[in-house]
Amino acid sequence: MGHWYGNEWSTLETVQPHHARIVPDVTLREARKHNLFPGITSIISEMARPGLERWKMLEVAKIAADNPQISPSQCIRLHTQNVAEKADAGTEIHKLVEDAANDWVPGATPVEEGAFLLSEIIEQACVATGVVLGSPPVKFIDTPDCIFSERALAHPDGYATKVDLELHYYGDDSACKLVDIKTKPIWPDSDPPRIQEEHLMQMAACRDLPAFGGDCNHEIPPECWIAFVSREKDAADNHKVHLVQIEESELARGLAMFKAANMLFRLRRNFYPGKRA
Repeated sequence: MGHWYGNEWSTLETVQPHHARIVPDVTLREARKHNLFPGITSIISEMARPGLERWKMLEVAKIAADNPQISPSQCIRLHTQNVAEKADAGTEIHKLVEDAANDWVPGATPVEEGAFLLSEIIEQACVATGVVLGSPPVKFIDTPDCIFSERALAHPDGYATKVDLELHYYGDDSACKLVDIKTKPIWPDSDPPRIQEEHLMQMAACRDLPAFGGDCNHEIPPECWIAFVSREKDAADNHKVHLVQIEESELARGLAMFKAANMLFRLRRNFYPGKRA
């Protein structure tokens, strides 16, 4: 089930404060022994997701309609294969952006595909929020001073995760933006992707990590964004990118839901990972 993370409160290994590292091939028994932390997505998976289940049923139904000669079990296997292929495409896009972030230099002209994707994400994340409805977008910061990609971080309440992108801005406009990348099938401009409840829980739990508290060196809490990236390319041979910022009220709701999911995860396993005296 998902990833387990070693962290500063584990007995398995020592890592620097707030950080974590994925420990592969771990059983629940070993996680208990070493006080390993589950990942955020593993915890969220404890919650019922009727929208996801409806989507699965519709996808299997479409396969059955297009392939009346195959059995129901074959339809399910074909759907599983399709999901795996889409996951591979999503992983490739994540890797492109991660590599670009690791090689990123402020002011550099993007050349590689990953650098173009990263530049588009940065560009869209520069639009200020809270502007009057109907007014033109307002740019308040052009370029981050520092980018972290795929940092594995832990929370003393017993969970950990990897953050896709952290955009840090210093100086007079000190700020931090947390960006999670979600890959989707290409969408029409009239119907862009929307934020789902699992996005709220994931980003709220990320922002609650100690690394984005007092050690973040920013006066205000980080903003949270979802970057939807199309797996397919458009007519101009580009991946589409659509950024959506999560509002403060929704982050508060997301954190409350995540804490409920975390308690459910613990109670079901009778395992309470976290900071220990």
